[in-house]
Amino acid sequence: MSQNNVGTVSQIATIHSEEIDEISRPLTHLYTIAFLINFAILGTLARLGIQLLTSYYNAPIIFSSIWFNLIGCFIMGFLVEDCVIFNYGRWTSHYHQKIVELQHIGSANSEMMHSSMETAKKSYQTKKRSSPLYLGLTTGFCGSFTSFSSFIRDTFLAIVNLLPKNYNYIGDDSLNLPSTNNAGDSLMAVTAVIILTMSTCASAWLFGVHLAHILNQSKPRFSIRFSHWLVCATTIFLALCSWVTITFCTIFLHFWHSKSALNPPGSLLFSLAFAPLGCLCRFYTSQLLNNIFDTFPLGTFASNMFGTIVLGISYDLQRIPVGGAVACQVLRGIQDGFCGCLTTVSSWIAELFSLKVKHAYFYCMLSILACLCTLIVINGGMFWTRGFAEPLCSQ
Repeated sequence: MSQNNVGTVSQIATIHSEEIDEISRPLTHLYTIAFLINFAILGTLARLGIQLLTSYYNAPIIFSSIWFNLIGCFIMGFLVEDCVIFNYGRWTSHYHQKIVELQHIGSANSEMMHSSMETAKKSYQTKKRSSPLYLGLTTGFCGSFTSFSSFIRDTFLAIVNLLPKNYNYIGDDSLNLPSTNNAGDSLMAVTAVIILTMSTCASAWLFGVHLAHILNQSKPRFSIRFSHWLVCATTIFLALCSWVTITFCTIFLHFWHSKSALNPPGSLLFSLAFAPLGCLCRFYTSQLLNNIFDTFPLGTFASNMFGTIVLGISYDLQRIPVGGAVACQVLRGIQDGFCGCLTTVSSWIAELFSLKVKHAYFYCMLSILACLCTLIVINGGMFWTRGFAEPLCSQ
């Protein structure tokens, strides 16, 4: 290797070291927490909004969890492979310089240039993954927008034939459908939910990746500069104010409702109050456990498993006609807020694509089977012994 190449590699390895040391680790960690809180609340709001929009009479897809999981995986795939939106000075300039050189180089040196560009891309993405904003968008928003526990809950509801019914067949009077499903019908329903969710989420993730690859080929023509300290200070202020305000409103409105004749504010406030807690638990669990095994992301698996267990327990308690409407809303808030943000499909899909084929299949099958069997034990035991009563709060 020539001295010029050695000098170039040395520059790539040391660029922006002054920027890395510019902000202390405690402050960076504080900024990350603030972004996670804000985007967890926004992700929960988006998920509940999509769930409301896609739940209507005679809907072609009768379980709404597929929609927010699909959209979240698309956004996640785009953010993971993006090399345009996040600007890191020389890191970004070096990567786009390699693209320009590759476009003008001869075929004889194209292989070496591809290797050099991949090195520059890895350096850029390593820097990007340490950004609080990137963690907020991926772990915070996408992780809270998607919900693995909701996916497993819909799979269980398919087993017990409790998914919304859609029997509006037009122009076919020869179909005499039974009012109940047999074992074979339940098996087909479970298979349909799993195949539809997995195929659409994986396709959406790949579509996001391909869109990012297309945009990465062109150098960004816009540059928006903000004061780093102003953005981080505003984020911390918004995180503190939003979470405290939501928690205060939740407590105050339900206390005020107990002394008035008005209807309670609903489970939305409880969901938003529990959302940051679930997101932070998932973040720290992944930080602690994901590096133990290279072939099995233990942190994400533990978060999805524990969140599904909590959802199953709260789902059972919600269908016991005791405790009143407020207790029912708290349980619904735990399901949509805490469990919805503690479990994730977007990070799970991204991890599946990052593993080798045999490890990915093992991780995928174990995650689905373990969580589904757990929910069958928790919810199935109650359903097949005493049945589910209607929740006291509105759905």
